[in-house]
Amino acid sequence: DCGDKLGFLKATVDMALKREEFNPEFRTFLRQRLAECED
Repeated sequence: DCGDKLGFLKATVDMALKREEFNPEFRTFLRQRLAECED
């Protein structure tokens, strides 16, 4: 859903994860960023 800013971000991530051209590099990027946020 792109009706709000958070919905836009969620939809963008969902689409990137479904596209072979961005995966697995995008998954690696997300994992790294999430790990940084947990510290």
